[in-house]
Amino acid sequence: MVKNKFGKDIPEIKQIITDIFVRKYISKTLSDVLQSLGVVGAEQRINSIFYSLEQCVEVEDYELRAHQLLEEVGVDGKKITEKLSGRADLIYSQIANYLVGTSVLDLGCGDGKVGERIAKAGLEVTLADVYEQVHIKDMGLDFVCFVQGEKVPLKSKNYDITLLLTVMHHSDDPIATLNEAKRLTKKRGYILKFL
Repeated sequence: MVKNKFGKDIPEIKQIITDIFVRKYISKTLSDVLQSLGVVGAEQRINSIFYSLEQCVEVEDYELRAHQLLEEVGVDGKKITEKLSGRADLIYSQIANYLVGTSVLDLGCGDGKVGERIAKAGLEVTLADVYEQVHIKDMGLDFVCFVQGEKVPLKSKNYDITLLLTVMHHSDDPIATLNEAKRLTKKRGYILKFL
């Protein structure tokens, strides 16, 4: 088993998905999410979703398959974005006072809506994530896809602000993630981490 930088075992995705307590929590959360998104028969779909996810070996496979499964039950990025429409404005209001300079890297941008909101405020924004959601191309912002654990294919010391918004819990190596954010941030720039 691989260990993280703190010497703790990193369980494989299959171990996480098959853990009874984790599975129960994910089932409840997934059921609530699917129901809130208007998926009919959400409860019945969860077991087939888990079976499919148990076949994944790598985290990246899991992430891609999770998105495919959501699309199969009628949940696409647009539907999720509509349900979470106020989230980007809320986060923006919480970080706006810390946005200095002109350039922002949203590292682990997810749906890109926070970066889009920052761009509307007049800053130059680059989005980066391990998965490109379908609607990101429509935003008109630069997007960079990267592989977790590898360097983001961008020039170093390029951004006044690097955002790590709800990202660290996804990282297998949080120290490497912080170092990568530091590499991409200007000498007098800031890294803004948000739980």
